[in-house]
Amino acid sequence: MPKPLPLLCDEAAVVYCRGIISRAILLLVRKIMLLKDPVESLIDEVRKLTASRVELDRRLIRLQGKFELLERMAAPSSGALPEKSET
Repeated sequence: MPKPLPLLCDEAAVVYCRGIISRAILLLVRKIMLLKDPVESLIDEVRKLTASRVELDRRLIRLQGKFELLERMAAPSSGALPEKSET
């Protein structure tokens, strides 16, 4: 348990406060460094997923184009002659 802070602002108190602040900063830097690797791996994973999604979008667009072409080919052409009537 850390000792209580002295009430007077003498040199020892300043050194004590600097020590507490230095330890707190060191702990924060350690936490940041421990989080750095997992965050970087998540960034890489997101980049891979984004590239995969872009490729899937390209494939979907090509498939949609093929289906539209099939629909146009299956529809009766506008230049066809009308069917004979039985009168």
